[in-house]
Amino acid sequence: MRRYIAILALLLVGCSEPEPQTIINEIVKDPTYTDALSIVGISRSDFGGQGGTAQIIVKSNVDYNITSDQQWLTVVEGSRATDLAHNKAVTISVGEYAIDYKGVKRSGTITFASTDGNHTCAVTISQSPMDNFHIELASITPQTVPSLGGEVVITLDANVEYNVSLESVDWLSMTENQGKGTIKLTSLKNIGTADRSAIITFTAQNLEPLEITIKQLCILSETDKNTIVIPLPDSNK
Repeated sequence: MRRYIAILALLLVGCSEPEPQTIINEIVKDPTYTDALSIVGISRSDFGGQGGTAQIIVKSNVDYNITSDQQWLTVVEGSRATDLAHNKAVTISVGEYAIDYKGVKRSGTITFASTDGNHTCAVTISQSPMDNFHIELASITPQTVPSLGGEVVITLDANVEYNVSLESVDWLSMTENQGKGTIKLTSLKNIGTADRSAIITFTAQNLEPLEITIKQLCILSETDKNTIVIPLPDSNK
Protein backbone atom coordinates (compact mmCIF):
# COMPACT_ATOMS: atom_id res chain seq x y z
CA MET A 1 0.00 0.00 0.00
CA ARG A 2 2.84 2.33 0.84
CA ARG A 3 4.37 1.56 -2.59
CA TYR A 4 1.19 2.76 -4.32
CA ILE A 5 1.08 5.93 -2.20
CA ALA A 6 4.70 6.73 -3.13
CA ILE A 7 4.04 6.19 -6.84
CA LEU A 8 0.92 8.37 -6.67
CA ALA A 9 2.91 11.15 -4.97
CA LEU A 10 5.55 11.07 -7.71
CA LEU A 11 2.86 11.26 -10.38
CA LEU A 12 1.27 14.26 -8.70
CA VAL A 13 4.61 16.05 -8.49
CA GLY A 14 5.38 15.35 -12.12
CA CYS A 15 2.04 16.74 -13.33
CA SER A 16 2.08 19.94 -11.27
CA GLU A 17 2.48 23.29 -13.13
CA PRO A 18 5.96 24.90 -13.00
CA GLU A 19 6.43 27.92 -10.80
CA PRO A 20 6.32 31.26 -12.67
CA GLN A 21 9.82 32.50 -13.61
CA THR A 22 10.80 35.98 -12.45
CA ILE A 23 12.03 38.11 -15.40
CA ILE A 24 15.07 40.14 -14.44
CA ASN A 25 15.88 43.37 -16.31
CA GLU A 26 19.10 42.23 -17.83
CA ILE A 27 20.58 42.28 -21.30
CA VAL A 28 20.25 39.07 -23.24
CA LYS A 29 22.61 39.30 -26.21
CA ASP A 30 21.63 37.79 -29.50
CA PRO A 31 24.32 35.18 -30.21
CA THR A 32 24.09 35.98 -33.93
CA TYR A 33 24.72 39.68 -33.33
CA THR A 34 28.24 40.56 -32.26
CA ASP A 35 29.03 43.62 -30.18
CA ALA A 36 28.34 46.58 -32.45
CA LEU A 37 26.91 50.07 -32.64
CA SER A 38 25.17 51.52 -35.68
CA ILE A 39 22.55 54.06 -36.78
CA VAL A 40 19.76 52.34 -38.68
CA GLY A 41 17.34 55.25 -39.22
CA ILE A 42 16.52 58.90 -38.61
CA SER A 43 13.18 60.67 -38.90
CA ARG A 44 14.73 63.84 -40.40
CA SER A 45 18.18 65.34 -40.80
CA ASP A 46 17.45 68.71 -42.46
CA PHE A 47 15.66 71.50 -40.58
CA GLY A 48 14.31 74.97 -41.28
CA GLY A 49 14.93 78.02 -39.15
CA GLN A 50 12.18 77.13 -36.66
CA GLY A 51 14.11 74.03 -35.54
CA GLY A 52 12.33 71.00 -34.06
CA THR A 53 13.04 67.45 -32.98
CA ALA A 54 13.98 64.20 -34.67
CA GLN A 55 14.48 60.59 -33.65
CA ILE A 56 17.62 58.63 -34.38
CA ILE A 57 17.22 54.85 -34.33
CA VAL A 58 20.29 53.18 -32.89
CA LYS A 59 21.07 49.47 -32.98
CA SER A 60 23.49 48.36 -30.31
CA ASN A 61 24.26 45.72 -27.71
CA VAL A 62 27.08 47.70 -26.14
CA ASP A 63 26.85 50.66 -23.83
CA TYR A 64 27.53 54.03 -25.45
CA ASN A 65 27.73 57.76 -24.89
CA ILE A 66 26.11 60.46 -27.07
CA THR A 67 27.73 63.81 -27.80
CA SER A 68 26.96 66.85 -29.96
CA ASP A 69 29.52 69.27 -31.39
CA GLN A 70 27.08 72.23 -31.48
CA GLN A 71 25.23 74.08 -28.71
CA TRP A 72 22.07 74.42 -30.83
CA LEU A 73 21.95 70.65 -31.38
CA THR A 74 21.19 68.66 -28.22
CA VAL A 75 20.02 65.24 -27.04
CA VAL A 76 16.71 65.37 -25.18
CA GLU A 77 17.15 64.22 -21.60
CA GLY A 78 15.48 60.91 -20.83
CA SER A 79 14.91 60.03 -24.48
CA ARG A 80 17.49 57.29 -24.38
CA ALA A 81 16.56 54.00 -22.69
CA THR A 82 18.73 52.91 -19.78
CA ASP A 83 19.07 49.36 -21.05
CA LEU A 84 21.04 48.22 -24.07
CA ALA A 85 18.32 46.46 -26.00
CA HIS A 86 18.52 46.67 -29.77
CA ASN A 87 16.91 49.42 -31.86
CA LYS A 88 16.42 52.29 -29.45
CA ALA A 89 15.16 55.74 -30.46
CA VAL A 90 17.16 58.75 -29.30
CA THR A 91 15.46 62.16 -29.57
CA ILE A 92 17.48 65.20 -30.61
CA SER A 93 16.43 68.85 -30.48
CA VAL A 94 17.41 71.55 -32.99
CA GLY A 95 17.18 75.17 -31.85
CA GLU A 96 15.96 78.18 -33.85
CA TYR A 97 18.23 79.67 -36.49
CA ALA A 98 16.90 83.18 -37.00
CA ILE A 99 19.98 85.30 -37.62
CA ASP A 100 22.28 84.71 -40.52
CA TYR A 101 22.99 87.67 -42.75
CA LYS A 102 24.32 85.62 -45.66
CA GLY A 103 21.76 82.81 -45.56
CA VAL A 104 24.37 80.10 -45.03
CA LYS A 105 23.27 76.68 -43.78
CA ARG A 106 24.79 75.38 -40.56
CA SER A 107 25.44 71.78 -39.59
CA GLY A 108 26.21 69.75 -36.49
CA THR A 109 27.12 66.17 -35.71
CA ILE A 110 25.63 63.74 -33.18
CA THR A 111 28.18 61.06 -32.31
CA PHE A 112 27.56 57.68 -30.64
CA ALA A 113 30.65 56.11 -29.09
CA SER A 114 30.81 52.85 -27.17
CA THR A 115 32.21 53.13 -23.67
CA ASP A 116 34.89 50.57 -24.50
CA GLY A 117 36.13 52.80 -27.31
CA ASN A 118 35.76 50.15 -29.99
CA HIS A 119 32.70 51.44 -31.87
CA THR A 120 31.70 54.87 -33.18
CA CYS A 121 28.99 56.13 -35.51
CA ALA A 122 27.63 59.59 -36.27
CA VAL A 123 24.91 61.49 -38.10
CA THR A 124 25.05 65.03 -39.51
CA ILE A 125 22.16 67.44 -38.98
CA SER A 126 21.82 70.53 -41.19
CA GLN A 127 19.68 73.64 -40.77
CA SER A 128 18.77 76.63 -42.94
CA PRO A 129 18.22 80.06 -41.36
CA MET A 130 14.69 81.20 -40.60
CA ASP A 131 15.05 84.29 -42.76
CA ASN A 132 17.88 85.45 -45.00
CA PHE A 133 18.65 89.07 -44.26
CA HIS A 134 18.97 91.17 -47.37
CA ILE A 135 18.72 94.60 -48.99
CA GLU A 136 17.62 94.63 -52.62
CA LEU A 137 16.27 97.21 -55.03
CA ALA A 138 12.56 96.65 -55.65
CA SER A 139 11.88 99.66 -57.87
CA ILE A 140 13.03 103.15 -58.79
CA THR A 141 10.74 105.77 -60.33
CA PRO A 142 11.58 107.26 -62.72
CA GLN A 143 14.34 105.05 -64.07
CA THR A 144 16.08 108.13 -65.44
CA VAL A 145 15.50 111.66 -64.17
CA PRO A 146 14.46 114.15 -66.89
CA SER A 147 16.43 117.33 -67.44
CA LEU A 148 13.71 119.40 -65.75
CA GLY A 149 14.37 117.51 -62.50
CA GLY A 150 11.75 116.29 -60.07
CA GLU A 151 11.15 113.57 -57.51
CA VAL A 152 12.80 110.14 -57.45
CA VAL A 153 11.24 107.36 -55.37
CA ILE A 154 13.34 104.32 -54.44
CA THR A 155 11.64 101.25 -52.96
CA LEU A 156 13.71 98.56 -51.30
CA ASP A 157 13.08 94.92 -50.46
CA ALA A 158 14.80 94.83 -47.08
CA ASN A 159 14.29 92.94 -43.83
CA VAL A 160 17.15 94.41 -41.83
CA GLU A 161 17.98 97.86 -40.49
CA TYR A 162 20.16 99.86 -42.84
CA ASN A 163 21.97 103.19 -43.23
CA VAL A 164 21.67 105.51 -46.23
CA SER A 165 24.32 107.81 -47.65
CA LEU A 166 24.03 110.03 -50.72
CA GLU A 167 26.97 111.17 -52.78
CA SER A 168 27.64 114.86 -52.17
CA VAL A 169 26.30 116.69 -55.22
CA ASP A 170 24.57 120.05 -55.46
CA TRP A 171 21.69 118.98 -57.67
CA LEU A 172 20.28 115.97 -55.76
CA SER A 173 19.04 115.83 -52.16
CA MET A 174 17.23 113.32 -49.94
CA THR A 175 13.83 114.64 -48.92
CA GLU A 176 12.34 111.60 -47.19
CA ASN A 177 13.67 108.43 -45.60
CA GLN A 178 10.89 106.43 -43.98
CA GLY A 179 13.29 103.74 -42.80
CA LYS A 180 10.87 101.07 -44.01
CA GLY A 181 12.08 100.65 -47.56
CA THR A 182 11.02 103.92 -49.20
CA ILE A 183 13.41 106.79 -49.94
CA LYS A 184 12.53 109.98 -51.81
CA LEU A 185 15.01 112.26 -53.57
CA THR A 186 14.59 115.60 -55.32
CA SER A 187 16.59 116.64 -58.36
CA LEU A 188 17.15 120.17 -59.68
CA LYS A 189 16.97 121.10 -63.36
CA ASN A 190 19.97 120.08 -65.43
CA ILE A 191 20.91 123.17 -67.43
CA GLY A 192 24.24 121.75 -68.48
CA THR A 193 25.17 120.13 -71.78
CA ALA A 194 25.92 116.64 -70.38
CA ASP A 195 24.08 113.97 -68.47
CA ARG A 196 25.01 113.60 -64.81
CA SER A 197 24.74 110.96 -62.10
CA ALA A 198 25.08 110.40 -58.38
CA ILE A 199 25.28 107.29 -56.20
CA ILE A 200 23.12 106.49 -53.18
CA THR A 201 24.42 103.69 -50.94
CA PHE A 202 22.62 101.41 -48.48
CA THR A 203 24.64 99.52 -45.87
CA ALA A 204 23.83 97.01 -43.13
CA GLN A 205 25.84 94.83 -40.79
CA ASN A 206 27.48 91.84 -42.51
CA LEU A 207 25.87 92.65 -45.86
CA GLU A 208 27.45 93.86 -49.06
CA PRO A 209 26.60 97.54 -49.71
CA LEU A 210 23.82 98.22 -52.20
CA GLU A 211 24.74 101.05 -54.55
CA ILE A 212 22.16 102.68 -56.81
CA THR A 213 23.11 105.16 -59.50
CA ILE A 214 20.71 108.06 -60.10
CA LYS A 215 21.09 109.40 -63.65
CA GLN A 216 19.72 112.69 -64.93
CA LEU A 217 19.55 113.65 -68.58
CA CYS A 218 20.54 116.98 -70.04
CA ILE A 219 18.33 118.90 -72.45
CA LEU A 220 20.36 117.71 -75.45
CA SER A 221 19.82 114.06 -74.55
CA GLU A 222 16.07 114.61 -74.54
CA THR A 223 15.96 116.26 -77.99
CA ASP A 224 13.77 114.35 -80.42
CA LYS A 225 15.97 112.54 -82.88
CA ASN A 226 13.50 113.41 -85.64
CA THR A 227 13.94 117.11 -85.02
CA ILE A 228 15.90 118.84 -87.78
CA VAL A 229 18.39 121.31 -86.38
CA ILE A 230 19.02 124.19 -88.79
CA PRO A 231 22.35 125.91 -88.17
CA LEU A 232 22.36 129.68 -87.90
CA PRO A 233 23.83 131.53 -90.89
CA ASP A 234 27.46 132.54 -90.64
CA SER A 235 27.55 136.31 -90.13
CA ASN A 236 31.03 136.52 -91.67
CA LYS A 237 29.75 135.54 -95.11
